[in-house]
Amino acid sequence: FKGRSGKSLSPELDGAADIPKAIWNSPEVACMVVSQSEEGNDQPVVEYANIAALETVGLKKNEFEQLFSTKPKELQTADDIKPAVDAIQLDLPPAMKGDKKFERGYKKKMLRQEEPGDVTIVDAYRWDVEM
Repeated sequence: FKGRSGKSLSPELDGAADIPKAIWNSPEVACMVVSQSEEGNDQPVVEYANIAALETVGLKKNEFEQLFSTKPKELQTADDIKPAVDAIQLDLPPAMKGDKKFERGYKKKMLRQEEPGDVTIVDAYRWDVEM
């Protein structure tokens, strides 16, 4: 992050011995990784979300699967053949447009709901990470 933006993501992460664990537990950094659905639709697949990102959309850390509107095929089980009504439908683009690989100051309404209200990302950073 510092290499792209020139500043620290969060002071609590600077010098952390276990960066993935520190990001998972960080109350200051909401981190979400989304990818394109293999079904070819525009619905993103949430690959990762830390506790702060889950709380942003009203979930607890053990409720990660509710962010899936469509699970990747390798994670599906027979019990997953259920309506997507239980899943939270995020309005996030699964890819960046054009030749952009990095964007700062990103703003997007990512969840539309009546109760407790819409959730909007403000002043966020985005990367196009090639796998």
